[in-house]
Amino acid sequence: MRAGRPFRIAAAAAGAVVFLGVGGWFFLQHSLQLAFSPTAFKAVETVFKKAVSDIVVLRRQDQTRTLPPNGYAVAYEKDPAGFQADAKLADTWMSAISLAEAVFNHGPDGNWVRRADDIRTVTTDHRTDAWGHPFCVLRREHVLAVVSAGPAAPTVPNCKDISIKASELAQLPHRKLLETPGGALLLVTEKAY
Repeated sequence: MRAGRPFRIAAAAAGAVVFLGVGGWFFLQHSLQLAFSPTAFKAVETVFKKAVSDIVVLRRQDQTRTLPPNGYAVAYEKDPAGFQADAKLADTWMSAISLAEAVFNHGPDGNWVRRADDIRTVTTDHRTDAWGHPFCVLRREHVLAVVSAGPAAPTVPNCKDISIKASELAQLPHRKLLETPGGALLLVTEKAY
């Protein structure tokens, strides 16, 4: 009987190693799935876009933004809805920049105001803001304004009602998304030569 005892100990040890190895493998897979899930990437993307919006969006005077004291990740856990709203501002800025570049490269020259949907020479997927409103585009020779109705807009604005002179556009910060008192968003940029 003593000859079978080492075999049983070895079999039990091998079984324990296999059991722990398989259990560890499943635990590792589960942990990696959670760490690299689309939800985790979405949160990282939202935090990144929030940081971008803090740089490129100029808000009204009554809303001051400061960097979160404990970092963006901690602040995101406390206010995911606020971060998602700011991420949409970053998306709108990126779409407005892309649309402006497409208009400068392929759009009509001159002085005009149009809905982005009506500029047929521009082929871009960035004709709308993050809330699905078509942009209005105002061109004054080499200066362009891209206008979003903003997050709270119930309808799409009538682009023909937008009237801004080239001298007024020149005074505004360029390549930033400006929040107007009415809640609209405005991006002004110049053609790069």
